[in-house]
Amino acid sequence: MKPTTFIAKRFLRTGNNFAGKYTGWVAVIGIAIGCFALIVSIAVLNGFESKVTEKIVGIEGEIRIEGINISERAMDVLKDVQGINQLMPFLSGRGVAINKEMETAVVRVKAVMVDSLAQFYSIGNMIQFDDIHDEKNNQVFIGETLSEKLQLDLGDEIRFTNPQSMRLPIGFPLLVKGIVGGIFSSKVLDYDERLVFIPLRMGRNLFSTVHQYNGIDIRINQGVSLYTIKNEILSLVGEQGLVETWKDHHSALVQAMQLEKKGAIMILGLIIVVACFNLISNLVLIIRQKWRELGILKVMGYSRKNIMSIVINQGLILGCIGCIAGSMIGGLLVWMQSNLNLLPLPEDIYFMEALPMKLPFTEFLLVPVSALVLVAGASYLASRRAVMITAINAIQLEK
Repeated sequence: MKPTTFIAKRFLRTGNNFAGKYTGWVAVIGIAIGCFALIVSIAVLNGFESKVTEKIVGIEGEIRIEGINISERAMDVLKDVQGINQLMPFLSGRGVAINKEMETAVVRVKAVMVDSLAQFYSIGNMIQFDDIHDEKNNQVFIGETLSEKLQLDLGDEIRFTNPQSMRLPIGFPLLVKGIVGGIFSSKVLDYDERLVFIPLRMGRNLFSTVHQYNGIDIRINQGVSLYTIKNEILSLVGEQGLVETWKDHHSALVQAMQLEKKGAIMILGLIIVVACFNLISNLVLIIRQKWRELGILKVMGYSRKNIMSIVINQGLILGCIGCIAGSMIGGLLVWMQSNLNLLPLPEDIYFMEALPMKLPFTEFLLVPVSALVLVAGASYLASRRAVMITAINAIQLEK
């Protein structure tokens, strides 16, 4: 053990002044609380972001291609791209949903291959009616909010119209009829109110002006770079369609989640900053209490660097105790919540049963490391007061 470290520990353990001996624990507790709050808040924000991302990607896929008329040839080309797992071509557009009472709602109609709906899309809890005897190409899948709004239940008739697809210059808009074959509940964004899945046959009748597909949802293999696949698709598609990742399509939501995370880190980081100010005052009190001892050390030949090292080591010892204690408690809580779900959430408000927590090891490690950097800075500022001591001043002040 270095002499400066040994002396720093002795200074922390001894002393007749209450402030110099015990107020250091106030700084330690403040640093521990700051690390604990940062770790838990980052884990919660990551957890919610992960759940929202999972819901959005489950309903839309990682990448989407949108164009006026996408040919079957483009589908065959995309199937050969390395990293693409599944493709779901669709017809999509605005439409009006109508129930038997002629109540209406503007929705986004998405015509897909209904047989592959459950294999491609993860649209939350799905209630399906097994006793429907109609053909599968007549079954429509709507959100829970839309079903409540239009008072629709499984097996009820629902109609759709699209005024832009009138086949005659003058006349009534074309109506297509279907049966409610499933009601899903994603509980994220406005999918439960605005999104409707219909069979491709109905979609071709509803969007009669679109002769082929006008979009493709794409799922990629796990671990593959999202933007690498996007750039490869762009090189194949060219100007035939617009290629967007789910992050591009929901850029406002992604930016809002990132801003929320940064804001929480900055605000909760102030707890550690305040604790560091408290640490500075505590170290200054210890310096004043050990004024004579520091003067003697200077007489013995200790340099300015050695004196500063003693004070900095005192601050780092206190800071390490706070960082380790707060980080371990916070990490333990995150681990227990991730595996045991100790903190439940009301399912009627949130789309999850328990408070989500997710914390990568790099982010977990970043919190105590950043706190120690602040502690080191605070200790350095306090150490500059210690080097102002001279042997004569130390003797005079002790008389």
